[in-house]
Amino acid sequence: MKVFVCLPSLNEARTIAGVTRIVDKGLQSVPGLTSALIVNVDSNSADSTREVFGKECAFYPKTSFVPEGEPGKGRNLLAFFELALAEGADYCVTVDADITSASEDWMLRLLQPLLSGEADYVTPLYERSRFEGSSTNHFAYPVVYGFTGQQVRQPIAGDFAFNRAFLATIGNTTPIAAVYGYGIDIFLSLIAATSGLRIKQVELGKKIHGPSFNKLEAMFPQIAAAALTVIRQAPLVGAISQPYTGTANILEANMFPHRQAAAEMIERAKKELSRLLSQAHSWLEEPTRSQILNLAQCQENLTLEESQQRWVDVLAAWFKFGLAQPGIEATQMGQELLPFFVLRAVQFWFLSEALTATETERQVHEQAEKIRTRLQSQLLPAA
Repeated sequence: MKVFVCLPSLNEARTIAGVTRIVDKGLQSVPGLTSALIVNVDSNSADSTREVFGKECAFYPKTSFVPEGEPGKGRNLLAFFELALAEGADYCVTVDADITSASEDWMLRLLQPLLSGEADYVTPLYERSRFEGSSTNHFAYPVVYGFTGQQVRQPIAGDFAFNRAFLATIGNTTPIAAVYGYGIDIFLSLIAATSGLRIKQVELGKKIHGPSFNKLEAMFPQIAAAALTVIRQAPLVGAISQPYTGTANILEANMFPHRQAAAEMIERAKKELSRLLSQAHSWLEEPTRSQILNLAQCQENLTLEESQQRWVDVLAAWFKFGLAQPGIEATQMGQELLPFFVLRAVQFWFLSEALTATETERQVHEQAEKIRTRLQSQLLPAA
């Protein structure tokens, strides 16, 4: 049995040695493992990431390379998939190179459902702050659930495991530009969910990694564009609907470290929203236009339920138009959705401060249920 592990990186000299050690030790506890390779695929880091990785002692062999083309996490992973297929890997794991909360048992936890034949694609269940994972909570989770009926709580987690059947499926796809960047994770999860592959979730505890708040506005349009692209190719609203487990993925602590930055972010979103509303866009016509104007109110003027409903309305209108007009570039659609997403995310941060972790998690789940119901009623062909 051959296992390949990918550590995609960009300027991770501070953390990649620790991640490499944990992966290497964790692999040694995997039963039946005959060979393994730890692969650092780097985005031409300006720091010493590759040198630090190369110097780290390990039981299993390691290799590092920089793929050709514009740097991006997706390009790194797609290059890794190509290598793993060519070299005959049976199973693969991806681990973000900036993780500081990973433990040795992550390798076995991620691989076990594959080894037992339960799954083709494994995603993690993390405990995260309510002020993190906004793209997951308000877009990736409800969209995967809405279109496939599968409760994949962390579909853009970064730390995944998969078998050769999944590798072969990805090898038959044609990515767009967003997939070569931050859109890669939702691309992978939606491909798995819409291709009939079996998905299993495993608990990995807390996820602590490098700060991503300042990348949110750059990441989200790519995530949205990648999701729209996959759904355009396989616009299926799943017939199944898995029951909600009630598991709290939200940490109880409610410290809000980027409060001022969030206020500045929402002001940028409102300016961009004004610009978009001054233009002619089919998906911004009435009644969606009025709904958007309501969404744009200051967060203290809306309840959690009102903010949630506005986002459901906007997201449904965005998908309806995006699927009906396949000639409109997904990257353009993703960029246009960004200010609405920022408004929803920031409103949620402020309005959920007084809630318990369980109540906050339930809000996220109820939003996913509403989005799924709307997508089913709006996008499914009439019987």
